Amino acid sequence: MDDIDKIGILGNLLDNAMEAAGKCRDNKSVALDIYTSNNNHFIVLNIQNTSETAPLKKGTRFLSTKKNQENHGIGLEYVKNVVAKYQGFLNIKYEDGVYYVRVIIPKYKR
Repeated sequence: MDDIDKIGILGNLLDNAMEAAGKCRDNKSVALDIYTSNNNHFIVLNIQNTSETAPLKKGTRFLSTKKNQENHGIGLEYVKNVVAKYQGFLNIKYEDGVYYVRVIIPKYKR
């Protein structure tokens, strides 16, 4: 996996997580877990963060909650594209005030 793609995924997801958690009045938290699985064949990235608002979606696309939406909201689309480029898996869910994001990417091209 190219370094720029690793940085892009991690940077976008952490930026989103920290921004959402930062808007919380109480219980602000961001947790990051990175590890390999299946005999070192996959990189797994788990991020969870608190958020007082559920995601806004239009179809399968997440919408930005920032004021200037024209220049925002492309980070998750970028992450989706990079994950697809490496034939990986992306799961995003929101439950009981917490976002959960999981990315699984093969370490070696198939």
